Amino acid sequence: MLIRLPARAAPLAGRAAVGLLVLTALALLLLACNGKGGRDADGTNTTNGNKDAEKILRQVVLQQADVPSGLQASDEQLTTNEQLIASSPDPKAARREVDEWGRILAFEATFQPEPDAPPDMAVQAISSSASLYGDAAGAGLSYAKAERSIDETDWKSQHPELQDFQQQIVKKGGLADELVWLRLSGVSPTLKGLVVEDLMIFRSGRVRGFLRVLSATTGEDRKVLLADVEGWLGKQLEHVKGALGS
Repeated sequence: MLIRLPARAAPLAGRAAVGLLVLTALALLLLACNGKGGRDADGTNTTNGNKDAEKILRQVVLQQADVPSGLQASDEQLTTNEQLIASSPDPKAARREVDEWGRILAFEATFQPEPDAPPDMAVQAISSSASLYGDAAGAGLSYAKAERSIDETDWKSQHPELQDFQQQIVKKGGLADELVWLRLSGVSPTLKGLVVEDLMIFRSGRVRGFLRVLSATTGEDRKVLLADVEGWLGKQLEHVKGALGS
């Protein structure tokens, strides 16, 4: 899902364009993770009766209290199996995967700057999502597919607007049962600053999670917010363990 950031005066001119930098790559990852959600005719989220799963998933993503001051919840979306299958370019294959993995439901929460947030605020978007499976083995199969998508994607070509592009695998052991953390960064001539995107896919028990943090700064430090991002990842993993048990 494309995150369109609000246009507002800031040292990084054209800040609203940041959300456009990663459309193709992010769409690929979210499709692999959760698919595209839908809504009923009355505008409410479609859950197909998975109320228990929905309750768990709303607990395991990042909450308003977890994100920095100045960010607000801007969107949330549930994705049922049928919605995932319908949005797939190969519905038959998607149905086989859903059945094999024992996928139940997915939920995503997105946070973006408030209208009156400080103009020099580095964090421009946080997306926290999770999908729930019948057991850890099924979640592991889903994770494996997502990890392959990380390895097979040409990230530099996905970010043609960034100069001095770099990608780095951040190695952090012991945080989750399985984890891949990709940090992408580059200088945007349009924004006249450094854009950093953290993409983290993890598995903890029978939950498969995805965390994305998008930042923009006038500085040159490629390690900007690295400790903060690790803290948000740790907080989401705490929620998973709290909801399902360690």
